[in-house]
Amino acid sequence: MAGRWLVVRRTRIWCWWLAAGVLATSGYFLLPPSSLAARVGYYVTGLAAAVAVLVGVRLHRPQRPGIWYWFVSAQVVAVLGDITYDYYRYGLGRLPYPSAADACYLVADLLRIMGLLVLSRRRRPGDETSHLIDAAIAAIGLGLVLWTFILHPTVADRSTTALARVISTVYPVADLLLLGMLAWLFTDPRSRTPGGRLVNAAAAALLAADIGYSMLIVHVNADPFAVDADEKF
Repeated sequence: MAGRWLVVRRTRIWCWWLAAGVLATSGYFLLPPSSLAARVGYYVTGLAAAVAVLVGVRLHRPQRPGIWYWFVSAQVVAVLGDITYDYYRYGLGRLPYPSAADACYLVADLLRIMGLLVLSRRRRPGDETSHLIDAAIAAIGLGLVLWTFILHPTVADRSTTALARVISTVYPVADLLLLGMLAWLFTDPRSRTPGGRLVNAAAAALLAADIGYSMLIVHVNADPFAVDADEKF
């Protein structure tokens, strides 16, 4: 009975967290995007996700908790990047590129990729040549799309500084690495567990958002988060 009660309790915690996340996300879009409340809420939601992972590790005690610490570190660093970005945006009234915020975002991408790499190595202890071939086919196919629509136009653009072009190239390269890791995991039947599906879905959503943002910057020449220099909290 005690074990069953504990399982029910954990299920309820997961449901409550999901409901809180939906409400927090919905509430964010109801606030003025440049308001202090919206930005603080954005930071708190991001940090709460990291705390939730730590709580999950504490409750379920996985054999290799280090995998999840990679993801927690990535989330915290990404939030630091958001705070730094908003400091430039609202505090200083300018958006330099590249900046310290970009360093945080790129480090967060690296930490996520490391977490997925450790996860994939744990799930594939033996010879998995066939899965590697499947993943390579998917990654190369989608990688060509990234090269055609994002990487090549970025490299060919001479209207920005060399450093800005390098950083703009590193972002889609990080997405390409993330894409390869996702293709590797999606072809693994052992990752088709509830937890594995959630991790894969989260990484895929992040990848889609990054690619969509890059497409806007490269082809529409518009930053959806750009504001006037005089705009403050």
